Amino acid sequence: MTKSENVFIMLQLITESPGELGPEELAKELDVSERAIFRYMATAVSAGVMVRFYRNKGYILEGGYWLDFFTQYRGEASQSKKHLVALLTIAMKFTEDEKLHERGKKFLTLLGVEKQKDEETSE
Repeated sequence: MTKSENVFIMLQLITESPGELGPEELAKELDVSERAIFRYMATAVSAGVMVRFYRNKGYILEGGYWLDFFTQYRGEASQSKKHLVALLTIAMKFTEDEKLHERGKKFLTLLGVEKQKDEETSE
């Protein structure tokens, strides 16, 4: 898979299991090195995704990505949400992997932007 695809999957895994996955677990899940996970984290952070690592726990998406994920951001136009949606949309545009594309749709649905992004990705 491409780096963008792995970043997308990594963020989805963290969202599905907040505080449970560290670099070692993510590396095993994505079949990459821990060093690659650190590079993916740097990519996500540079795109505006706020990720925090807690020792003996794991990664958590912050700044509304996790705690307010299902309530506050649904329908809001926050800057952080825009960054995350842009990153996910790019990954979905360039993948030929149907499973990844379906995960992307599911994740965008959680963000409350599925219909809008479906229209953009079909162009």
